Amino acid sequence: MALDSFEPLDDDFNPYAAPKARAEPARIGGDLTEAEEIRRTYLNHEASVRSIGSLTLIGAVLNSIQVVVYLLIAIGSMAPINQGAQNFDPETQRTMAWVNFALNLGTATLGFFLGIGLRRLQVWARWTSLVFAVIGLIFVLLASLAVMALVSPIPGLIFLVVGGGINGYIVSLLASSKTTYICTPEYREIIALTPHIKYRMSLLVKILLVIVVLFILLALVVPAMMMAFRR
Repeated sequence: MALDSFEPLDDDFNPYAAPKARAEPARIGGDLTEAEEIRRTYLNHEASVRSIGSLTLIGAVLNSIQVVVYLLIAIGSMAPINQGAQNFDPETQRTMAWVNFALNLGTATLGFFLGIGLRRLQVWARWTSLVFAVIGLIFVLLASLAVMALVSPIPGLIFLVVGGGINGYIVSLLASSKTTYICTPEYREIIALTPHIKYRMSLLVKILLVIVVLFILLALVVPAMMMAFRR
C-alpha cells in the first residue's frame, strides 16, 4: 500500500484528546426557539382547555359517589335517599336504583374519558364536550325561562346567569380557532419540545371550579342531610 494513499492529518490533531461532542444542527435551535414562542402564545388557552378537562374529571369523581350509593341501594345494603322512592315497594325501589346506577355509571365513565381527552388535547374530546356544552346551554336557557314563568324571576335569573355563564364560556372556549390549533398533532409536538414551559390554571377557571364543586356537593350533601334530619 502506498504511503501517499493516506489522508494528511490536521495540524491541530491530538490523539490523546477526549473526543469532541458532535454539535447539534442549527435548525434544532431555531425550531426550539420558534416552538417556545408558539407555546407561550397559546399557553393561556391551552391551560383553560386543560382546566375544563380537570373540571370534567372532578365531576366524574363526584358522580362516582352516586354510582356507589345507587349500587348499595340496588343490592339492599342502603335505604333509598329519595323520599319519593320510599313510597314504592322494595322491588320497584331496587329496579329504580339499578336504572340510576347504570345512568350514573355511564355518565361517570364518559366524564373520565372526556376529562382525560381534554387534558391531552384530543380532537374527539373537544368536539364531544362542545356538543354537550351546547346542549347544556340550551337546557339552562329553557329551564331558566320556565322557572321565571312558573316560580319566580329571581331564581330563574340566577340560574340563567350562573349556568348560562359556565356553559357559554365552555362553548366559546372549545369553539375557538385557538382550540382547533392546540388540538393538532403539530401543537402536541411543540408541547413535547417545550416541557420546561409550564401552564397555570387561570383565575376564571378557578372560580368556575369552585362553583361547579359547590353545586355538585350541594346536590349530594343536601339530600343526605335532609334524610338524616327526618330520621
